[in-house]
Amino acid sequence: MFLKKIYNIFLFLSSILLLPFILFVILFRPFLFIRFGILEYKRIGHLALDTAIFYEKKQINKYNKTFDILFYSNFNVSNKELIKIWKTKFLIVNLPIFSDIIISSFKLINKDSRHILKLYSLEKESHLLLNKNFIKFDTKSKFKLDFLLKKINFNYSNWICIHNRDSAFMKKNFKFVSSKIINNNTQRNFTIDDFLPTIEYFKNKKINIIRVGSIQEFPIKKKFSYLFDYSFSKIKDDILDLYFLSNCKFYIGSDSGIGNVSVISNKLVGIINSTYYNNIMIQNFKRGVIFKKFFSKDKDRFLSLNEIFENKFHILTTFNEFYNLNIECINNTPEEIKNFANELLLRSNKNDFTYEYNQTDREYHREFWNIVKYYDKYSIVNYKNIFIGNNFLKNNLHLINA
Repeated sequence: MFLKKIYNIFLFLSSILLLPFILFVILFRPFLFIRFGILEYKRIGHLALDTAIFYEKKQINKYNKTFDILFYSNFNVSNKELIKIWKTKFLIVNLPIFSDIIISSFKLINKDSRHILKLYSLEKESHLLLNKNFIKFDTKSKFKLDFLLKKINFNYSNWICIHNRDSAFMKKNFKFVSSKIINNNTQRNFTIDDFLPTIEYFKNKKINIIRVGSIQEFPIKKKFSYLFDYSFSKIKDDILDLYFLSNCKFYIGSDSGIGNVSVISNKLVGIINSTYYNNIMIQNFKRGVIFKKFFSKDKDRFLSLNEIFENKFHILTTFNEFYNLNIECINNTPEEIKNFANELLLRSNKNDFTYEYNQTDREYHREFWNIVKYYDKYSIVNYKNIFIGNNFLKNNLHLINA
């Protein structure tokens, strides 16, 4: 509390000192519109997705007389190589505190927010990323990448990326967060063992597998020549993170932010064990999803899609929210994950990521999306870009049967 008061005093005094500069920015606006923003640099998902969306929005209005200055902290940035890529597109400064001072200084004058950029929660405009690839390495980065790939004896020519969400990342990077908060964010977690049937299945497909995520709780128990458990590699680097995710055949895993690197690389993405149905009404890029099953202990059965939306369960995000409603979220089975991975493989073999359904399957999917669209008040999403796992839906018809 004392440190916060000291910081607020510092912020106020610094804001006063900056007033002449802020006045200049406002007066100079007819000639050049200067804007300021802070990157969502602490989490790779936001640093990838939101920044890419902002860039595309800026490109659409590229003839506007605007000049943007973005801030971040090199101390706890989620991926320095990604920052390096964004620096080729923006003026980015390693001085996060300055953004707080600027915002505070603007508020002292007239609370003019036009000069403050919003670089978060931009998912509703993610359709701008369709068919775009933002991950490109310069000559120096390529040299470093080649060196690291040789060092780890990496010789895969074609691979998929898998990822399971657990609590290891939060425990390491948010040490001052209470265990209650960490446990309340376990809703999307699942064990890497659930991927074992998928891993074994892809052996016959002659496709290699890379397990991504630099911080994970447990290694994969079994060893396979076509599997690289990068999460427990002795050599890890930000550039390898980007390389694996941006050059994979497709990504299948948690709806953690790491998958967004594949999104901004125009790769097919498959999300498993999702609990946040609201995302299919917000994020508008090519992807497939299979959800955890919502089991109501009060009703002693799984809930239908209509029940989930009618009761606003589709916006629940934490363990406690489900627990207080007496709802248990049942993980996707290893078999469901394997079947979904096979569908992603079939789709990834086509340029348009399409998949052939029979007549009965088409009816199931039509009914699913009719229910979703009925509850979608804003209709900002083109649902042609999103699909539900076919085998998953056929084996969970309780979703569309009221």
